[in-house]
Amino acid sequence: MLAIGEKIKELRLASGWSQGDLTTRVLVSRQSVSKWENNITVPDIEKLVDLSELFDVSLDELILSKTDNVLHENEDAIAVDDETPYRALKRMLWIQTLLLLVMIIGIAWLFFT
Repeated sequence: MLAIGEKIKELRLASGWSQGDLTTRVLVSRQSVSKWENNITVPDIEKLVDLSELFDVSLDELILSKTDNVLHENEDAIAVDDETPYRALKRMLWIQTLLLLVMIIGIAWLFFT
């Protein structure tokens, strides 16, 4: 029985992709892919849908074991990946705000000196 992470790794390798290739296709960090493949975390539901479409497999095939169709026994021990689109958007907003603040201070400094 394959865990979700092992299945993701198997599908990625069958596609001939590196972890970096997969990160650009599903818009996550390389660390997230590594954690998935090592069964430390599992992708959130949106990423699972993206992965199933990307690899052209059903969600059942991606999530469930092909042999006996039961969820991986260690699912309670695996944390859901926290790299959500909302969190990434929030991080980008903070970065943009800081850059805008630096620009305003720079313009004010040039104007008043």
